[in-house]
Amino acid sequence: MVFALKLKLGESKIYSIESLACEIESIVFLSVEDVVHVMKSFVCSMKKVLVAGNKVKVDGLGIFYTTLTCPRVEAAKDCTVKNITRVNVRFKIDNSLRLANNSTATTRGGKIT
Repeated sequence: MVFALKLKLGESKIYSIESLACEIESIVFLSVEDVVHVMKSFVCSMKKVLVAGNKVKVDGLGIFYTTLTCPRVEAAKDCTVKNITRVNVRFKIDNSLRLANNSTATTRGGKIT
């Protein structure tokens, strides 16, 4: 018999920028409005960097990057932006991210160290 851990559906919360700003306000000497402004600016800058095809590394969290999906074509002249069917934002977790049981989270092979 094989066992695996899974999150229970419906029990996780979705935090907005505003709710995160309230938590951050209690830790640092910034107002909720200041934190919201900084986070919205961060998101805007991050979008610009990702659209340009670059990666964004957030220390202690991980790396955000984009991938494209498009069909293969025979001729180079047929390989255009119009062929892109999907753009995904991907995330690679930072090695320093710790779980509740003080183990390191990983996306490689599902192992936890």
